[in-house]
Amino acid sequence: MEKKTLKKVLSIIGNVIIWLFVIFSLIITVCTIAAQSSEDGIPAIGNTTILIVESDSMSDTFEEGDVILGKKLSSEEQKSLKKDDIITFKSDLDGDGKDELNSHRIFKEPVKEGNTVTYFTRGDNEKKRLAAGDTTEIVDSSEVICKYTHVRLAGAGKVLKFLQTKTGFLVCIVLPLVALFIYEGFRFVKKYLEIKGAGKVSAEDEERIRKEAVEEYLRSKEGENVEPSGEAEASDEPAAEPENNASKDGGEE
Repeated sequence: MEKKTLKKVLSIIGNVIIWLFVIFSLIITVCTIAAQSSEDGIPAIGNTTILIVESDSMSDTFEEGDVILGKKLSSEEQKSLKKDDIITFKSDLDGDGKDELNSHRIFKEPVKEGNTVTYFTRGDNEKKRLAAGDTTEIVDSSEVICKYTHVRLAGAGKVLKFLQTKTGFLVCIVLPLVALFIYEGFRFVKKYLEIKGAGKVSAEDEERIRKEAVEEYLRSKEGENVEPSGEAEASDEPAAEPENNASKDGGEE
């Protein structure tokens, strides 16, 4: 009984691990596809952006290599941000003429000028900020892409970046899923054979049935060889000879 219970518990644990792996693989796959197929170059699922932190300028809030989630903003929402909101915007960080994504905190009250709003942003990493001098980024409301929702996945950015490579996707997604399907196929075939075999007659039962059939056959043959009683038995005995008439023979003396 204990062996069967242990086997059942191990089976349940194995199934839980398998399903957790499947769910994790699906999440990673969705994130990877979203990162590669976004039209504006910003990976997103619906209105939720998925961003990989590329620097430590916001350390203590989130770190380099983390994944942070943001909310895409409409044109009206872009103009309604407040002090202490963390926003993501496009900025030429390395001076190469190309815009990169940058996430900073609005550290003072926005300035409204006509139909536009100007935000003053900087990173939370005070040591880096003091070492680099004035790191204030002035951002026009139209340049804001999303607002940080205070949801982060620590270290997940490194995994996503690796998964975006062909090698990473093959090693971490394709091969484990193939192994999973093979394992599940093996379990299915094994279970099928067990169920199919359950309906077969065992060797002992088959031998017993064979012996009973032979014995029944022999009994039926013995019944055919039994001779009938009565008249048939009487007819086989020799007929008695008639007695001589002694008195008649004596009279002719």
